[in-house]
Amino acid sequence: IMLAFGIGLGHVGEATPTSLLVGLKLVAVSVVGHAVIMMGRGLAPDWPRRIIALAAGAAVLAVAHPMMTLAVIAGDAEAGTPAADTPPPRRTSLIWIIISLGLLIILPLAVRITGGPLLDLADGFYRSGMLVFGGGHVVLPLLKAAVVEPGLVSDTVFLAGYGAAQAIPGPLFTIAAFLGQATGIGPYGIIGAVVALVMIFLGSFLLMLGVLPWWEKLRCQRRIRQMLDGVNAAVVGLLAAVLINPIMMTAITSPAEAVIALAGFFILLRGWLPPLAVVGTIVAATMIFAAVVPA
Repeated sequence: IMLAFGIGLGHVGEATPTSLLVGLKLVAVSVVGHAVIMMGRGLAPDWPRRIIALAAGAAVLAVAHPMMTLAVIAGDAEAGTPAADTPPPRRTSLIWIIISLGLLIILPLAVRITGGPLLDLADGFYRSGMLVFGGGHVVLPLLKAAVVEPGLVSDTVFLAGYGAAQAIPGPLFTIAAFLGQATGIGPYGIIGAVVALVMIFLGSFLLMLGVLPWWEKLRCQRRIRQMLDGVNAAVVGLLAAVLINPIMMTAITSPAEAVIALAGFFILLRGWLPPLAVVGTIVAATMIFAAVVPA
């Protein structure tokens, strides 16, 4: 569905109503704002974890670098050594972990040596999928660094794809198909879409194969639980930072757009409409307002 949306958007081109793209960007504001509140309630329910979340968000806003996300997550994880009864890793599990981490090193080196847009795309989406923690919304700054900052996709198209991704079921990572297609690599961008979609999921599949055999044992350890509590709280702050920059700073350009986005956020928070209906409502309101009050 996201691939078809990307092809359709590219085919229509300049004929695409500006209000449609604006509406999809406002969807991103409402949905991520709602996600911050809901994740905050579950992952940062007390003041120690709220302070971690606030500090993480402030750090990411102060230092606008994609790797800052990883640094914040690592810094907020309380170090702990598993107990002695943790089972030793299986040989095949170690192989999968080595492959997953090895690709983080091999792909950037290959880009430096050979270059090429397809390899660069594979590296950016694999890195985004591997380094994200805490849900699909937190991947936004990494994806932005992979496609927007190099000039492969514009900010407007990026946020429009994010808004469209809210209207379909499944994980947010499916936005990779849209973004890969928007780069225009291959006929109708299909090759770019396939590479981006495969690479963003590949790292998590490899890690799952490597860690799953003894994950249940590890997560029962007290220090591991404390570490995950700290990381989860930091993720709330990271998501709040993403909401501010780039989403709100890019999507909201007028008081009317702020009102529409806030209304969508409130409807989601109250549960008055399902997410798909909220997406349609925000887009329709934006297009109606643009028709009644032209810029």
